[in-house]
Amino acid sequence: MIVAHSYVIGGFGADPISQHSSYAGLGEIAVFTFFCISGMLVSNSYIHCESSWRYAWHRVLRILPGYWVCLAVTALVLGPLMTIAQRDTIQGYWSAQVWRYVAANLWGINQWDITPLLDHVPHPGLIDGSLWTIHYELLCYVALGALGMCGMLLRGRVLFIAAMIYACAVCCHVTAPADASNEIVDAYTAFALGASIYALRAYIRLDNRLALVALLALSAGVPCPVGYLWTPLALAYLVYYSAYRLPAWTRGVNNVTDLSYGTYLYAYPLAQLLVLCGVLRLGHLAFLMATVGVVLPVAWASWLYVERPMLRLKAVRIWSPANPRAPL
Repeated sequence: MIVAHSYVIGGFGADPISQHSSYAGLGEIAVFTFFCISGMLVSNSYIHCESSWRYAWHRVLRILPGYWVCLAVTALVLGPLMTIAQRDTIQGYWSAQVWRYVAANLWGINQWDITPLLDHVPHPGLIDGSLWTIHYELLCYVALGALGMCGMLLRGRVLFIAAMIYACAVCCHVTAPADASNEIVDAYTAFALGASIYALRAYIRLDNRLALVALLALSAGVPCPVGYLWTPLALAYLVYYSAYRLPAWTRGVNNVTDLSYGTYLYAYPLAQLLVLCGVLRLGHLAFLMATVGVVLPVAWASWLYVERPMLRLKAVRIWSPANPRAPL
């Protein structure tokens, strides 16, 4: 996602995939991959929770504390730094806009900017454009929990639901191919496919030949105007395949320090700050490397001081009524 956003935020034009595709660019592929992985991981979380209340508690701890701290850090730290970089003074920043930014975005992004920041940059008005997915991610969590409570996450039923969502996504691309909301439908599709893969994992083969076919299908589908017919399936299989075929040391790193969520939260505003500092004048590669270099320490701090302490609260006993669930 950092690579995809670096082109837009820095004003370097379309990313290499978007230049040859009318269906999906690098950003869309990253969002789809993120939601597909989320569908698999959240399904695993649901099946290992003793109740839907426990599942909801785990989801809240994983998403909301880090998100709320990000809102505060953006408003109280990054915003003033952006103001100084843009206007050489902090005067006028501490207005009602600052507090309204935090209050309006507690449950998802409703206010994108803090006036008058970012009005003369290549991608103006967006302090943290990545956060648009938070709202839809939370909706996916709620939907999965509700379906689980209704016994709809059995193998055959979850596959039927995913097929219906997939069909809706295809219809959206056919009837309104240029509609920006198609990316939201694709995100729901990716989550549903991830949940289906988890439910059917015992029946899905990890085969090098199938992975090669999926890779070729993905390569052909992205530039194809009707690639939406098969690209999501190919990408979902590659995500599943990679999860089991990546070297073991990659899973070990993730078990020690998970920088993924912190990177997602802070990459966009930190990149905008670098734009205001003039780093983009050094060229795209330097801008990208500077963004990565700044984001990783912040993501590490987010994990160490916010996310990991919150995740330790998963074991806290909470009130939980009798809640029999159908297994996945």
